[in-house]
Amino acid sequence: MNKALMSSNKDDWCTPQDLFNKLNAEFHFDLDAAASDINTKCPRYFTKETDGLQNSWGGAYGFL
Repeated sequence: MNKALMSSNKDDWCTPQDLFNKLNAEFHFDLDAAASDINTKCPRYFTKETDGLQNSWGGAYGFL
């Protein structure tokens, strides 16, 4: 395994695009609950500042 993938020098990891694409093809995500303004992969997203743990994740499908 690539040691760089296990580095803890930062806390703003981004899901690899190929992994996201495979999962999104099945689950059709509409919310990125831990993103930034430049790396979000969904139309709706929360940043560190908007705090996805303090906001509703409910959406078009009525989850939560």
